[in-house]
Amino acid sequence: MISSVNQHFETFGRRLIQSSSGTSELKSTLFFQNSILKILNRSLSNNEECSCTPLPNYFVGTTPFWCQEDFMVNVAYLKELITLSGLDSIDSYSDVLAYLNVISNTKTEVASVNIHEVIESREEFIARVNQSYTNLVQMVSCPCCNGSSTQGSDLACCGNYSGCCWVWSLDCLMHDVACLDCAAWYCLLGCVPDI
Repeated sequence: MISSVNQHFETFGRRLIQSSSGTSELKSTLFFQNSILKILNRSLSNNEECSCTPLPNYFVGTTPFWCQEDFMVNVAYLKELITLSGLDSIDSYSDVLAYLNVISNTKTEVASVNIHEVIESREEFIARVNQSYTNLVQMVSCPCCNGSSTQGSDLACCGNYSGCCWVWSLDCLMHDVACLDCAAWYCLLGCVPDI
């Protein structure tokens, strides 16, 4: 029942976000409400305590509220982007790539919480968030303006703007991968397919 309600809600959310009507506050509440429905569905399906690990980008204001458990990532796209971007030479990303290689035979999509747990456990992440928002900002901030050519319009940069990238994160990379073809309901109005 709740999964059916959730499907209808996502259809409604897609239409509202893609329309010009509604305030940004109204549109951002869609993400909270969608997360609540998904948490309820997950809890009832698994007969376990409700859980939601917020995307790190929410804490720095670059994405609306979203649970990592519900943010699905295309395994093949993410593998390709990590390899093509040269990130596979960085230890944490090589670990993520190894994980993606293992699951790619059985899964086409994976929840971002599974990818994050390759780098840091959910408990460590939540403890760090509770300790200080400043540490979280430092985690996702990239010194890209110190000689790097990463731009605000590049994949994995949180947002889409001109000039150098100020905030880069794995979550933004996963979002950008999911929205390459603009198929997901949360891909905003200005989404233009890259492929």
